[in-house]
Amino acid sequence: MPLGNEIRSFAFFLALFMGMLVSFVPLTRAQQTLGGITGTVMETTGSVVPGTVVTLVGDETGHESCRGRLSSV
Repeated sequence: MPLGNEIRSFAFFLALFMGMLVSFVPLTRAQQTLGGITGTVMETTGSVVPGTVVTLVGDETGHESCRGRLSSV
């Protein structure tokens, strides 16, 4: 039966393709988009500088993000 062999061959390659596709799924979730930064802006004397604007710049992308004014603690 030639048709039976073709169906088995197709099913085998379909299963192989699906297995390879599923094996690459973990690689697509390797990026993290969450994080945090904490700190205090101080003068050389050690006193806090109120109303300071802090700009974050990504090393790789150069993307800048300004998160408003900080208040003194």
